[in-house]
Amino acid sequence: MYHNTRPFVEEEPVGICVVEISRWPLALYEILKFERRVGSGGDAKAMVSAGQVLLNGKVETHTRKKMAGDTIAFADEKNRIQLSPTRGEEHHEVTGTPT
Repeated sequence: MYHNTRPFVEEEPVGICVVEISRWPLALYEILKFERRVGSGGDAKAMVSAGQVLLNGKVETHTRKKMAGDTIAFADEKNRIQLSPTRGEEHHEVTGTPT
């Protein structure tokens, strides 16, 4: 089960959103899907496969690329993925708020 409650904001350079997850690793397409940057998991996979997503500044086309402390960029947005200090055991928790 995934939750997207978006309560967390952390100081970051303008334009970077911090996305906290409760457990590593998380697939690249899942970040796009659960942060509601695309309409569905299929849309997220298509966006990644088409080379429209940067992982740490480089084009990434592997939809299931595992994320762990990385920065992703897509559609003029940047997101830094970090592990939540209060990790859940039963589910992934994905939260984020643009700064």
